[in-house]
Amino acid sequence: MIGDFNSWGDTAMNTKDNITYTLSGILISAGNVKFRRDGGWNCNWGDNSVADGTADPNSGDNISI
Repeated sequence: MIGDFNSWGDTAMNTKDNITYTLSGILISAGNVKFRRDGGWNCNWGDNSVADGTADPNSGDNISI
C-alpha cells in the first residue's frame, strides 16, 4: 500500500494465501492511496472515476479516502 499517509513510500502487506492481504498497525488519514504489487506499477489497484467501493486493476487514479 502506498499513499499520502506514508509519503508514497511502500508499506508491505501480509498474506498467508496470496489471495487475502492485510495491514495492521497503520494509521491512515484523509488523502489518497493505491495498492501495488512488488513495489512496481505493472500490477496496481486504484479507483476509476466512479467511486463504487471496488478497486480497479491497473487504474491510473488514486483511491480517495
